[in-house]
Amino acid sequence: MTRSSFLLDTEMRRNYSLGHDAEGSPDKWELHVPLSSSTLHTTAADLAAFGAHLASEIRSGGPYSALANPAVSVETDGDRELSWGLGLGIVTDGSR
Repeated sequence: MTRSSFLLDTEMRRNYSLGHDAEGSPDKWELHVPLSSSTLHTTAADLAAFGAHLASEIRSGGPYSALANPAVSVETDGDRELSWGLGLGIVTDGSR
């Protein structure tokens, strides 16, 4: 993840997109204090690479596979169960 940071510095601002308010004007809510729980600034490509790596680890039983173990059941509907693991939402639908 070469284009990700918890700091919104000059390099990160180069590729930063702005949201827009109800009138269509650019609007940016910025956190200036790095918070590990909510201020990771990243690109779609970096986030996709992280997700692919995490999925690979889970499938292969690697060191991060415990993240996909259901810890709290949220809802069951037929064969489909929704639960939370260690930070991940998990859907089990009986297909595997």
